[in-house]
Amino acid sequence: FKLGKEALSDGPSWLSFTEMQVSGGCSYLQRTTRLEDWQVAVFGGLRSVDRGSSAGKDIELDAWVSVRGRDDDTSSSIGALRQELTDGLNWQALAALSRGSPEAHSVAAERDRVAAKLRVALAYLGGVAPDVSDA
Repeated sequence: FKLGKEALSDGPSWLSFTEMQVSGGCSYLQRTTRLEDWQVAVFGGLRSVDRGSSAGKDIELDAWVSVRGRDDDTSSSIGALRQELTDGLNWQALAALSRGSPEAHSVAAERDRVAAKLRVALAYLGGVAPDVSDA
């Protein structure tokens, strides 16, 4: 896999890959996908430390990559979206555990609220208008 000249002219690129092989002093990435900057900022990292994205500070991913938006509002949005993703996964886990309990209804409602917010954010990131039922 080689990046074309048009891809290199954009500057550095993020690549996701499943395997790296070294042969003859060269490294080869297997099954690669080029990622957009926003995809790394929103979904990247197994562990993250938010140093205050609401105030325009960096979010550190896996103790080696720092991300932030072009301005304070973008940084704040990235931090909020990452938090909503985390909350959504937590609410989904709680919903699975609380089936049949008295708390099941409120857990499901919170899970649905987070899901709607995420659909709106992802629609905007994808350049399309969100569904009016999610707004």
